[in-house]
Amino acid sequence: MKKIFISVGEISGDNYASQLIKFLPHYSWTGITGPKMRQAGCETVQRLEEISVVGIMEAIPKYFSG
Repeated sequence: MKKIFISVGEISGDNYASQLIKFLPHYSWTGITGPKMRQAGCETVQRLEEISVVGIMEAIPKYFSG
């Protein structure tokens, strides 16, 4: 089985990627995932919710936390 790594940075990417995963079920999917991608069966390396930021005030604490 071929493996594909897919990474999204925000919710609309999660929506599109989950549809792609459902359309191509014969591949093994791994990536930075949102909730819809996980529901579609993608293995998670990092959760989108843990790294997604809007603006500098959200970015600074996440930069120093990991």
